[in-house]
Amino acid sequence: MPQTGWNAVPVELQVELYRMVQELCTNIVKYSNATLVELQLTKTEHEISFTMEDNGAQFNYKGDGIGYRNLQERLKLFNGSFEKSSGNNGGNTWLVQIPLKAIV
Repeated sequence: MPQTGWNAVPVELQVELYRMVQELCTNIVKYSNATLVELQLTKTEHEISFTMEDNGAQFNYKGDGIGYRNLQERLKLFNGSFEKSSGNNGGNTWLVQIPLKAIV
């Protein structure tokens, strides 16, 4: 019987997803001072993605920080992508997408 859901995601990717969320949480605490963070993890037939949103102060990555580089390197392992945006009234949103065809 084929696996579905989270069990179908390779353990290596599960660990890296956890570390990415951990890194983003660290950045939220450090730079955003948010009081609320929402995380949504989605797995489809073709990709696994997660969105994180906070209600804190807007900030932008400079691209030279260790955490940002670590995030980019983790995504590169799985041919993934990363976007960050900020709302007009504050808050930050991160979107991470990883195609499953490249790893499964």
